[in-house]
Amino acid sequence: MIIFDLDGTLWDTSVLTYEAATKISEKYDDMRPISMATIQAGMGLNREDNAKNYMPYLDLKVRQERLAIINEETIRLINTKGAPLYPHVKEVIMALSKKYPLGIVTNNNDDYIKAFLKETDLAPYFIDYIGALSYNISKSLAIQTLLQRNNYQNGYYVGDTKGDMISANDAGVSFIHAKYGFDPNLNYSKAINALEDLLKMKL
Repeated sequence: MIIFDLDGTLWDTSVLTYEAATKISEKYDDMRPISMATIQAGMGLNREDNAKNYMPYLDLKVRQERLAIINEETIRLINTKGAPLYPHVKEVIMALSKKYPLGIVTNNNDDYIKAFLKETDLAPYFIDYIGALSYNISKSLAIQTLLQRNNYQNGYYVGDTKGDMISANDAGVSFIHAKYGFDPNLNYSKAINALEDLLKMKL
C-alpha cells in the first residue's frame, strides 16, 4: 500500500493558509501577524507544534482554538477557490491506483482530506484515509491504523519533511522523500524529484 502525505507532497495550500491566518489574526487583538515563512515552516506539523509555531505567545488552549479556526477558514477557502496541485498529480494517482492500493494520512483532520478529494475528483482512486487530528493520534499511529484496517502489513509513506520520515520509520513502513516539497534538503536514500518518478520506482 502506498500512503501519501498531502501538504508538500500532493498539493500546496500555503498561500490559502496564509490568507486564512491573516484574516483570523486581524480579528483578535491578542494575535500577531503570521508570516508566510512561518506558515511554510509549519506545514505538516501536528496540532500542538503548529499552534506553538504560529502563536507561541498565547496560552496552549487559546492557540489551539485559534489554530482550529484558521484550519476551518483554510478549508473554506479550498472549497471556494481550490488549491494548486503539484504537476501531474491526477495522472500519477490514477496510474498508481491500477497497481497499488492508495491511501492518505495527514496531521490535519478528515475534513481537510475530504476537501482535497472534492477539489481533485480523486476519491475513487484512494481506498482509505485518516486525518490524525480527527482522532487525536500521531501520524505514525494513523499510518499503522490505515494499514491494519485495510489488512495490509507493509507499505510506503510518501512525504516531504523530516517529520514525515520519522512518522514512517515509527510506523514501520518505508519512506519515500518528495524532494520538491517543503524540506528539499532532507538527505534520504529513497527520494523522488517529481511525483511521476514513483511510476519508475520498483516498489
